[in-house]
Amino acid sequence: MTVAHSATNDVKPEPKDAKARVSFFDMAEESNGFSSSMNKMIAEFIAKNAGHRIPTANHLVFSHGRQWTHPAHEHAIPGEMQEHSAEMAMPFADIVGGDFKLVHRFVLQMVQSFNDSMARMLYETLGAACEQSGQVVDGRDKPFPDAFLEGFKKIEFGVDRDGKVSMPEIHVGNPDMIKQLEAAPPEFQAEVERVKAEKIAKALEVEAERKKKFKSGEAP
Repeated sequence: MTVAHSATNDVKPEPKDAKARVSFFDMAEESNGFSSSMNKMIAEFIAKNAGHRIPTANHLVFSHGRQWTHPAHEHAIPGEMQEHSAEMAMPFADIVGGDFKLVHRFVLQMVQSFNDSMARMLYETLGAACEQSGQVVDGRDKPFPDAFLEGFKKIEFGVDRDGKVSMPEIHVGNPDMIKQLEAAPPEFQAEVERVKAEKIAKALEVEAERKKKFKSGEAP
């Protein structure tokens, strides 16, 4: 995540008869401490919200550069750094009036703005990756449960570092879609369970084959 701001050096000098500027933060040390604490709190809230969509174990940090690369994975799609920014305003009257609740409102608005921006980026990236790989199901002319099952059959399950098969997550824009899945007939539920069991077995089989390569000295 990168928060960018711009500045300009072509500031014209104040005219001699201009009124003196009023400084509301004469105490530089206290002002810097407040800003630092505020930024840290906002970053923690943003990271916590991001963890709801992407597990923190899968969060990566850049030390430099602008692009993800995967030299050992020929099918991996490289990703480029994207900028997320938010602009907030504090009413001058609230500042003068000493309304301390505005700090809380400011933090919540900032976090929500970043959260919305990153959510859009996440789903747009997933959509682009699915389009590129062909893993897309057109559900416009079919009931949602049928489209869901068709898409479910395209998914490959993975195995985590503890040897457990990772189940896919369902993200929908309309809660009614989940209700449609829950209300689907028993035949649908049985087919979902059959496909799930088949994919779990396949994932464990692939993982076992991968581990054998390490034991035999072959490249993974």
